[in-house]
Amino acid sequence: MSMHDVQAAVSETKDRTGELKDILNEMGIDGSKALQLLEDHFGDANTSAEKFKSILSDMKDLFSSFLDLIESANSKKDNDLKLWGEAMTEDIDKRIDALNKQKEALQEANDEEERAITLAKLKAELEKARTQRTVRKLTSNGYEWVADESAVKEAQDNLNDQQREWHQEDAEKAIDDQIDKLNELKDKYSEIISLIGTDWDDYNKKLKYASEIADMTFTEMEGRVDVFKGNVLASMQAANPISSIKTVISNIESLISTLEKVGDVWDKLEGGNGGGGLTGL
Repeated sequence: MSMHDVQAAVSETKDRTGELKDILNEMGIDGSKALQLLEDHFGDANTSAEKFKSILSDMKDLFSSFLDLIESANSKKDNDLKLWGEAMTEDIDKRIDALNKQKEALQEANDEEERAITLAKLKAELEKARTQRTVRKLTSNGYEWVADESAVKEAQDNLNDQQREWHQEDAEKAIDDQIDKLNELKDKYSEIISLIGTDWDDYNKKLKYASEIADMTFTEMEGRVDVFKGNVLASMQAANPISSIKTVISNIESLISTLEKVGDVWDKLEGGNGGGGLTGL
C-alpha cells in the first residue's frame, strides 16, 4: 500500500467518523464497538504503514552510513590539500624573509660606504679650512695670510654634527636589532605552541611536503598554482553528492515523521492520547 493510499484512507476516516458513529448508535452499537469496526477496516493499512516506516528507517541508516564514508574520504583529501597549501605558503614566506635579509644586508653595506665617503669629505673640508690661508691678519711679524677661523669652525661643526647623527642611528639600530631577535625568538616559541594538539601523522606529512617544496625552483612553484587550484575545485565538486545524500536523508526523515503522524491519528481514533499507533524511531 502506498503512502498516498495511507494518507487518503486516514483523511476519509477523519471526515466520516462522526457520521458513522451516529448511524451505529442508532443501530444500538456503542462507541467502542464503532471504533473496533474502524480498526478492523483499517487494520491492513496500519500494518502496511508500519512496514513502510521500517523500510524507510533501513534506507535512512544505509544512506547515513554511506554519507559517513564519503565525508570521511573527502575530509582526508581536504586535509591533505590544506597541509600542502600551508607548507607551500610557509616556504614562500621563508624565501621572502631570506630575500628581505639579503636586501637589508646590501642596504647596510651601501650605508657604510656612504658614511665612509661622507666622513672623508667632511674631514677633507676641515683640513682644507685649516690649511688654506684666505684671511690677511696683522701679527707681530706684520700682516700675514692665515686660516679663516670661522670656516674652520664651520667645517668642524659639520663633522661633529654628522658623527652625532650617526651615533644616534647606530644606537637606534642596536635597539631595533634586539627587538628583531626577541621577535624571532617569540616566533620560534609560537611555532612550537601551534604544534600542541596537532595530529602526529599530519605533522610528519607536512614535514614531507615542506621538504619536497624546499627543493622546488620558483618556476616549479609557479607551475603548481593551477594544479593546486584544480585539486581544490575537484574537492569542492566531490562535495556535491554529499549535499544530495543529505537531502535524501532529510526527505526520508520527513516521510517517517508523516507516518508517525498517521499513527497518531489512528491512535486517536482508537480512543488513545495520540502517542501510540506508529511509534517513533
